[in-house]
Amino acid sequence: HTVYLQYCIRDLAASFEAKGARTRILMEEADHHKLSAITYLQVFREFRPDMVFIIDHHRSEYKNIVPENVPYVCWVQDLLPNLYCRQAGESLGPMDFYITSDFQTLVTRHAYPASQGLSWNTVTDHRLYSNERLPDEELAPYRCDFSYVSNQSRSPAEFLAERMVSLKADSMICRVMTLAYEDLLQSILLEPRSACGAIKEYLNRAMERVGISSLSQPVEDTLLTGFLYPLSELMFRQNALEWVADYCDRTGRTLHLYGNGWDRHPRFSKYARGFMENGRPLRALHQASKVNLQIIATGAMHQRLLDGLAAGGFFLLRYTPTDVIQEPAEHLIEVVDRMRPEDGR
Repeated sequence: HTVYLQYCIRDLAASFEAKGARTRILMEEADHHKLSAITYLQVFREFRPDMVFIIDHHRSEYKNIVPENVPYVCWVQDLLPNLYCRQAGESLGPMDFYITSDFQTLVTRHAYPASQGLSWNTVTDHRLYSNERLPDEELAPYRCDFSYVSNQSRSPAEFLAERMVSLKADSMICRVMTLAYEDLLQSILLEPRSACGAIKEYLNRAMERVGISSLSQPVEDTLLTGFLYPLSELMFRQNALEWVADYCDRTGRTLHLYGNGWDRHPRFSKYARGFMENGRPLRALHQASKVNLQIIATGAMHQRLLDGLAAGGFFLLRYTPTDVIQEPAEHLIEVVDRMRPEDGR
């Protein structure tokens, strides 16, 4: 039950409807609410779906709820422990399918069947985010030098404390988490171009310092997907925001941060502008901002970037190797195809 997922499923349903398929959306009423099994079963009986489509959850998580003879599609959007593990891949039956932007990782590392997966590119709705200029009275409230939209507003220290509790880490694992956190924080400050590359190395160094030679695969996967990867993303974003905030403070320019929680951040609270509504208000923000910031450690390609570009916004991106790897990768592939090296040569 997040704003982003609500809009994803709304737009997806609209696309299905445009193709002539009837849809029915099931959604929790609030953040703390969970749909009951009876709710699902009643809808299945009344609507009789030809396909079930769910974001970030597999059929195995809904035991005795989703009919076994109905095709089930999971849209893998996030790096979550329930998805990035071998148990998830092995749970997929012949009627289970998945869509992901990380196809190779799921197949090679987590036993997802390749024949049942689809690599799906990011898209936008050019009708909703038209580049036709909105009236000045709609743009005026959003005019600023820099804007950024994200709910990644927790401080890294707060994130560390929360994950120690949610992962139920013992004292030894807490020590590993703390050392990895401190190592990553230093690297973000001293090596900003490469700090978020080999994330597993931070875990390995922390384990070595604590005296742990190895971890079980489930524990390692949990520490990587449930802690270090999201932590590195959080640090990467907020580190770049500090550069922009410092620049704005020195020069008198304006920075507007939209999303939940920025008003409570120790460094960024004075730039907080509250919640940003998807659709026309977000389109207005993209058009009114002199510079829209796009800061993602895994690469700039994201639905929000495409929405903003479709709306005619100007974007400033933080460098990541992912965004510039295509040309050298294509060159390497061309050399391999031309030289056709044999094994061992």
